[in-house]
Amino acid sequence: MWRLVWQHDSRVVVMLTNSRERGRYQQKCVLNRGLGQQEVCAVYWPTLEGPVVTVGDLTVTTRSETSKGGLRVREFLLEKGKEQRPVRQYQLTTWLDFGVPNHELYLLDFICELRDLVNPECGPHVVHCR
Repeated sequence: MWRLVWQHDSRVVVMLTNSRERGRYQQKCVLNRGLGQQEVCAVYWPTLEGPVVTVGDLTVTTRSETSKGGLRVREFLLEKGKEQRPVRQYQLTTWLDFGVPNHELYLLDFICELRDLVNPECGPHVVHCR
C-alpha cells in the first residue's frame, strides 16, 4: 500500500470500510476476534501512540487523527531518505461491508469534498475497501 502511494506520488487515501464491524464474520479478513468485533481491513498505519511503520525504505508516521460524523481523517508523513511527503487518509466509517450507506447525500458530499482535493501536481487518489 505505502509503496504504491509513494510510487504514484498520491497524497490522498480513501478507505471505504471500517477497520472492524460488530457481529459480522469476515472469512479472509478476521485477524482479531476480541469483544465480538472482527477485523475487516488490516490496519496498515501506525497509531498516534505507536511506533512508526517501516516498509522497505519507507517510514510512515501518524501525525494526527480526527473524527467527524461518519468520517475519520488521519494525517501521515511518509519519508524515504531525506524526502518527506504528507498523506491524508479519509476513512468512511458509515459504509458497512456488504451494505450501502444510509444517506446518499452524505456520500455525494464526501465525493465532492474529495474532488476538491485533486492536485494536478500530485498523483491520483488511492481508493480501497478491504
